Amino acid sequence: MLAVTHSSSAKSLPLAVEPEIRAVSFSTATIRSGRVAVAKIDCTGVRPQDLRCESERAGFVVEVLPDRARQGRFLIVAIRIHRQLGTPRSLCLLRFTAGSTSSLASLTV
Repeated sequence: MLAVTHSSSAKSLPLAVEPEIRAVSFSTATIRSGRVAVAKIDCTGVRPQDLRCESERAGFVVEVLPDRARQGRFLIVAIRIHRQLGTPRSLCLLRFTAGSTSSLASLTV
């Protein structure tokens, strides 16, 4: 028979950190349609697989590539933005989302 004991000195588990995206920066300010840009996201409590990105402007399609890396408080993500036919070269407004947090960033495509 097993005996179960409880200790009042047991350490409590840390509380889950609420996801927060503080800032997004890019490896470049301008890219050609279909090319890859690297986004450096300053965040806490965000798991790499939970990060989503979408265009807030019509005429652009965003693809988040599967390779993602964590460097301290930063999440490094590669994205590819496609400009649809008929869409002029312009500023693409991107929304990065993870859970209940999001942040806007822009890139000329």
